[in-house]
Amino acid sequence: EGRVPVRFDDVVTDSRCPTGEQCITAGFAEVVLTAGEGTEAAEYHLFTEGREPRAFTHAGHTVTLVSLAPHPKGSSTIPKAEYRATLEVQRQ
Repeated sequence: EGRVPVRFDDVVTDSRCPTGEQCITAGFAEVVLTAGEGTEAAEYHLFTEGREPRAFTHAGHTVTLVSLAPHPKGSSTIPKAEYRATLEVQRQ
C-alpha cells in the first residue's frame, strides 16, 4: 500500500504561551487526527512540543506533527477552522 489518508479533525487543547507573553511553561496543543479509511481507520491524539506523543505509526507509515498554526496571541481564542497542522509522513 503506497498511501495512507490522514484527516485533521480537531484541536482539543491549546495552552501554548501566547506570542509576546512570558509564561511559566511553554504549554502545548493537542490535535486529533484520523488515519486510514473504513474499518482500517483509527483516531490518534498528537501533541506539540512539550508533550508526547508527537507521532504515530499506521499501515506502515509514521505520521509526525511538525507544527500547529496559528500561534496564540494575547487572550484571543483561535477559531477551530483557522488551525493548520503541518504533518510529516514517512513510509516505513
